[in-house]
Amino acid sequence: MLKDILAGLKTLTLGRDRTATGERRRLVRLKCRYRVTCEMDRSAFRAVVVDMSVQGLRLEIPERLKRGQVVHVTYAGDPAFIMGPVRCVVNWTRRSPQGHLEAGLRYEDLESNLARSWVKLILRELGFDAVNIFQRRKARRVVAMLNVQLRLSGRTELNARVLNLGVGGALLQTLDPLERGQVLTMDLGPVKGLPLLSVSAEVLTCRYEPRNQFWFCGVRFRGLADRQLELLSRYLIHLLKDTVS
Repeated sequence: MLKDILAGLKTLTLGRDRTATGERRRLVRLKCRYRVTCEMDRSAFRAVVVDMSVQGLRLEIPERLKRGQVVHVTYAGDPAFIMGPVRCVVNWTRRSPQGHLEAGLRYEDLESNLARSWVKLILRELGFDAVNIFQRRKARRVVAMLNVQLRLSGRTELNARVLNLGVGGALLQTLDPLERGQVLTMDLGPVKGLPLLSVSAEVLTCRYEPRNQFWFCGVRFRGLADRQLELLSRYLIHLLKDTVS
């Protein structure tokens, strides 16, 4: 299982297409929490996206939806992410084990619209490679709560936290904003016998959440050497074991 997950991560990062068509369709859904506005023919309501993939998303909703209903979903968070709605169709509605009413939606929009939508920006933030977002390839992230030190140009250092981690990149929680396109060095660990991991990364997205007063920044790793990839894989195995234990 761990080998399969790491193989999928490596495929996405290195851009290799060695997986069979059936395997590529086993898309991973990444957990998240994003506030959105949903509009139908004669009504509108607020909802929360709780996971996403390149095929669709799952919402926490205030009212039951019918299978086949068309819903236009718009991101309602950081103004920098405000774009037009994405057309979706309801697949199912049910109660979660925690008692929340949830709905599964699939994207039913033009690929050209999806390619420039808020969905693409957030999927990039969650770790899907920009080239592969709507091409049915694997993208894997492991939930993490690890402290990390960021080294920026000019010897500036910032403390941050890694919220999820993959061999393609990470989602960071910071007190200070990072500029899109900024290149930095991440010093991760050491953790439970694993040595310090230093990698170069580029900031892809950065948004502010007023509710918890943190910045959330998606970064993409740059030029991982074999030894860095091997150590990063050991970190992922460690995190996966903690997740399933």
